[in-house]
Amino acid sequence: MFAREKIDSDREILRQQLAISQAIVGRAEQRQIQATKSEILQQAEAQKTGMRTRASLEVFAVEAENAKSVAIAHQFPEYAKHLIEQQKQQEKESRDREKEGSSQQPGQQPGMSERSSSLGERDITDREPNYAEQAIRSANPNLKFYDFKDLADDAAGIIIAGPTGYGKTSTACHIAGNLTENAPAQVFALDPHYNDIWEQVGIHAIGEFDEIEEVINLLVEELDKRRRRKKNKQPIGETIICFTDELNACLSNCENEESIKNALKRLGSEGRKFGIILIAINQSSNVDDIGISGPYRANFLMILLGASARSISERTWKATDDRAQWIEKQVYACCVAGCVAPQVAIHPTHGTYGKFRKRATRP
Repeated sequence: MFAREKIDSDREILRQQLAISQAIVGRAEQRQIQATKSEILQQAEAQKTGMRTRASLEVFAVEAENAKSVAIAHQFPEYAKHLIEQQKQQEKESRDREKEGSSQQPGQQPGMSERSSSLGERDITDREPNYAEQAIRSANPNLKFYDFKDLADDAAGIIIAGPTGYGKTSTACHIAGNLTENAPAQVFALDPHYNDIWEQVGIHAIGEFDEIEEVINLLVEELDKRRRRKKNKQPIGETIICFTDELNACLSNCENEESIKNALKRLGSEGRKFGIILIAINQSSNVDDIGISGPYRANFLMILLGASARSISERTWKATDDRAQWIEKQVYACCVAGCVAPQVAIHPTHGTYGKFRKRATRP
């Protein structure tokens, strides 16, 4: 009996010890679980904080980079242009690589457009954003710059005026690119000085005064033909863009000067409605010099460069006006006037130059 009780007592002790052991182990496991949960929560919170911190740093970096870009564009335009051109080239190469496989036609070289690249008869289908212009606009939020994308809607004819070396011809070529962006056009120049830039960009130039006079008269005849076609609901024909470089020289050397003046007035005031765009280039915007009277000049969009821009700025705005101060600071100043209220503009091709370049620059 004694032995039996002893065994039962030992078993009870063992059960109690086992229960105690299990309780200890359970509490230890629970503490471990709690510790693990706490550690996980701490790690998660730290990760969230880190993510927020990284996100904040990324936003700050972007803002800082934007501020840096604006500062560079404002103070160091030449360097800014270099950086922007690098970025544009990288983006273009990336897009070209993506398009190369899907857009390549049999027998067509990679990256080549099916359309002609000659400005003489073309449309521009892959125009890229003007990053330099965007940077300048961002650096001057208080100024409303003229948008040359509105040019096709604003202008019946176009006069580009400014001293030698201020990019008149390159501006004209840039405008032709804008006007042919969505539709092809026949483009030619009337230039008694045979500027080399026309050949460089693929535009046929006519330089003999008798031929210039003949072409202007032919354009007036074409204008009348297109008027009749439009009246009869017929297609008027492809757009024609005619440059007249050194307009005053053309006028003074024509055999029938008054007749040519009247022809230019008609082309400038009516031509746009019938797909004929006259772009006159001259050193002066004075109406006497270009042979176009004030009322007719109001039909033209005047793009004024250099001294011509400063002259209209002085007549239009006070010296303390932000627009006048902007014009005064620019190496290649640019304003628009005529058929629109006077506005400051970024020179289409020379707007980022930090110093004057004596030689003309290809657009």
